[in-house]
Amino acid sequence: MRKMILSPLFAPIVAFLVMVLLGLAATYYRSNGIDTFFEDGYFCDIVTYSLYGILLVCLLFFYKDFKGKFLTWIILLFLNVAAIFREAGIQHWLTSTDTTAIKLRFFTNPKNPLSEKIIAGILVLLVVTAVLYLVFKYTPKIWRCFWHKEAMYWSICTLCGMGLVSKIADRFHGNWVKYTGEKLSDGAFFFSIMIEETSEATLPLIALIALIQWHLMKDNK
Repeated sequence: MRKMILSPLFAPIVAFLVMVLLGLAATYYRSNGIDTFFEDGYFCDIVTYSLYGILLVCLLFFYKDFKGKFLTWIILLFLNVAAIFREAGIQHWLTSTDTTAIKLRFFTNPKNPLSEKIIAGILVLLVVTAVLYLVFKYTPKIWRCFWHKEAMYWSICTLCGMGLVSKIADRFHGNWVKYTGEKLSDGAFFFSIMIEETSEATLPLIALIALIQWHLMKDNK
């Protein structure tokens, strides 16, 4: 089992299989007239929240693995909590006059209250600063270790790739309408939602795999 988990292909394969399984389940439910699979509070949402919860518990449990990297541990905890709130829709809670508080238009719209802009701005700045710290501190090592086929670093790259896939799928329908003037067919729209939601659901799972791989690597050393 340890050897399998420490394979560089473990996270990519698991993430792909989870996307396929969730996609097949959603297709089955849809074929039976049930369209709530990807809606807030339903199956896919529950899976995502559960995985984030497990990740948070594991981060707290494996705190000794971050000896000498206390700031990194704190940042990972913070980003995990931020991701949970993001999934829950904090971007909508932070504004009473707009649809979201984490887009540029929210800050440039003079109709939005200054107090809401300040609160949202502080939160966005904290998240961006945390991410930039990790990027500048660890990117060179991730790049080196990726080519050495070290499992955790392949998992981190998989995490970034899935995040990109999720964002592209999220914006696909809106951009399609914007540039073609036509809406997607029901099937194509469902497929884009399926890719977005299932790839989002794999993010905490991949992060959890990377954390477990880090723990096993520390044990090996």
